[in-house]
Amino acid sequence: MIDIKIIRENPEVVKEGLKKRKSKFNLNEIVSLDGDYRKILKENEELKAKRNKITDDLSKNPTKKNELIPQMQHLKQSIKDAEEKLKQLI
Repeated sequence: MIDIKIIRENPEVVKEGLKKRKSKFNLNEIVSLDGDYRKILKENEELKAKRNKITDDLSKNPTKKNELIPQMQHLKQSIKDAEEKLKQLI
């Protein structure tokens, strides 16, 4: 098994290796899926950071509860959706 990091950093070298072995493995699909995975992972981390900021804001200013709770609920669902997409890609 080849490390995905090697594929990311040297896709042409890996393609050449596959050609030498006369493999019909679709490396482009793996690179595409990895790109999708990394993009969703980044978005998910950004959503979690926003959630943490709102949690911090709530603890510092409880009077904004009515304003911030709907945002938290929306972020919670967005995080859940992103995590489900990540599971599908794995």
